[in-house]
Amino acid sequence: MTRTHVNFVWLTATFSLISSVGIATVAVPSLALEVLLGMAAPVLVAIISSARMEQAYQQSPEHLTRLLFRAFACKMVIFASYVVFAIGVLSLKPIAFITCFTVYYLALHLAEAVQLQRIYLSNGTPTS
Repeated sequence: MTRTHVNFVWLTATFSLISSVGIATVAVPSLALEVLLGMAAPVLVAIISSARMEQAYQQSPEHLTRLLFRAFACKMVIFASYVVFAIGVLSLKPIAFITCFTVYYLALHLAEAVQLQRIYLSNGTPTS
């Protein structure tokens, strides 16, 4: 794992945990479970995805695009299952859970895009 990846993982996990705990305890304590579980899957998947992206790029940069497409498909299946489980089985409040999940998903997806750009730039690959 490179220093760039460690920094990304640290920042991602720290920001996600601090923001979700802050929201869950200060802003809306009645929705703490929805907020925390809305954050959990996106942050875990972002960390795993980031590690896999960097590893794949180091092994074979030309296969990274294929990996990204497969990863996106896997994420959709995982996230769909997770949402169904959280709302259907755990009976979380749907609006609160989906809102938190969506915000963390989008923010972490953007962070992954920035991480991908950094991987390319650190290795001298043009991004366009």
